[in-house]
Amino acid sequence: MKPSAAKIDELEESSRVRVGAVLGGVLVAVIVAALAWLASDVPAAPASVSPLRDAVRLRQVWTALPPASAATVEPVAAAVSAPGAVPPGYLDVCGMGLVKESEWMGQARIEAMAVSLEQVRKRVVASLKTRGDEASRAAAFTLEAFGGDVQFDEPVLCEGPACPAVPERVQSAQSIKRRLAANSDSRDQLARLAVGTRDPELYGLAYGICATHGRDDAHSACRMLSAEQWARLDPGNGVPWLAVAEQARAGGARGGVPEARHGAGVAPSMDAHMGSLSRRLSDRLLDGAPPLESFELLVQAFNIQLPGLGGYSTLSGECTAQAVRDANRLQQCAALADTLWTHGTNLIDWNIALALGPRVGWSAERLQSARDERDALMHASATMGGEQSVSCDAIERQTRYLGSVGRLGEIGAMRERVRASGRSIAAWARDGREVREALVRSADAAPSVPLVR
Repeated sequence: MKPSAAKIDELEESSRVRVGAVLGGVLVAVIVAALAWLASDVPAAPASVSPLRDAVRLRQVWTALPPASAATVEPVAAAVSAPGAVPPGYLDVCGMGLVKESEWMGQARIEAMAVSLEQVRKRVVASLKTRGDEASRAAAFTLEAFGGDVQFDEPVLCEGPACPAVPERVQSAQSIKRRLAANSDSRDQLARLAVGTRDPELYGLAYGICATHGRDDAHSACRMLSAEQWARLDPGNGVPWLAVAEQARAGGARGGVPEARHGAGVAPSMDAHMGSLSRRLSDRLLDGAPPLESFELLVQAFNIQLPGLGGYSTLSGECTAQAVRDANRLQQCAALADTLWTHGTNLIDWNIALALGPRVGWSAERLQSARDERDALMHASATMGGEQSVSCDAIERQTRYLGSVGRLGEIGAMRERVRASGRSIAAWARDGREVREALVRSADAAPSVPLVR
C-alpha cells in the first residue's frame, strides 16, 4: 500500500526535529530521498505531491549537529575505530570519542552547534573574499546570505509519554525570514556579480537563490536576473529552460511555456549543478577547522541550491494524463521524459521521468528496468554513512561523496558508489526493494506512533 501525502508529511514533521541530531547531513539527505522516493510514483501532477517540495523541506535539518568544542560533552573514551565497538546508547563522534546518544540529541548541543558553525562560516567567508576570483566571491556571498545567529524560538508541540519535560525548540519561519532579510545585501551582491558573468553555473546559482529569497523584494538586485539570460548562457542545458517555463507561467505569459518545454525536451544535458557550491567550497575550507562544523558547512552549501529547482514542477505539470491526449503535447512530454532519464543528473530528474513514463508510453519492461536502477543506486548511497554516521571515517566517506556529487552529479556519484561496491545493480535493487517495503510499512503505521509536531 502506498503511503498517502498526509502520511509522508507526518513522517517529515516527526523527523524534522530529531533526525539530524543523530545523523550526518548526507544521511539526512538520503532519508529525504527515500521519502521523495515513496512519493515519486504518485500519478497526480508533481505540483500536488511534489518530491521536490519534500526534498527541500526535509533537507533543512542541517542545524542539528553539535559542536566539537561544546563544554557539556561527556566523552567516556577515545574515538573508536569500528562501529562494533560502540556500546548501546552511545555514538562515536569525530574528534570527541564516545558520547551518550541522549546528550547528542539535547537542545543545548544543537544550539551550541549553530553558534560554532556560524563562527566557522565567518572565517571561511573572509578567506574566500580575499581570493578575489569570481567563483570564490560568489561562494562567499552565498554563504554570507544564509548566515547569522540562529534563533530557536518556536516550541515543538509533542504528545505522548516519550516527550521531553522541557519542550524542544526549533527555528520559526519568522526567525528564518528575519535572518535572510538581514543578509539581503550579500544576496544582492551575488546577483550583481551574476549580471556580469559569462559562467552559466554561477548565474544558475544566483538565479536559484534569488528565485526563492529575492523574488518578493521590490528593491532587490535579483530583479536584474532572468531565466532567459540563464538559458542564453547555457542553451544546451535543459534546467534553465525549466526556469524559463516557470517564469513564463508566473508572469502569465503562457505562450512561452511550449517553447521552454521544447527547449528542455531536446536539450543534450540536464544539469542543475547540484553540489557545485559544496564542491568549490571543499577546496577552500580552512585548515584546522573542527571536522563536524566543516562537514556541516559543506552539507549546508549543498542544501542551499535545492530550493531553486522549482521549475521542474511547471513543465512536468504540463504533462498530465489529460494533457498528453494531444498528439503534439505527447511528443514533447515524451521527449522531456527521455531527456530527464537519459541526461538527468539528480534523483528529481529520474523520479519525474518515472512519473511521466507511463503517461507517454514507456513499456512495462523499460519502467521496471528504470525503477530497478533507481532503487539500486538509492540503496547503495543510503549505506554511505553506516550506523555511526558522525564518526571520522563516516564523515570522510560522506565528504568524498559530496565531492563526487559536485563533479559527477547525484546520479553519477551514485553509480560510482555502486561500481566501487563490486555488487551488481540487481543485488542492490533487491535490497533496495526490501528497504522500500519497510519504509511503506513504517509510513502506514505512522499515525499510531506519537509524533513530534
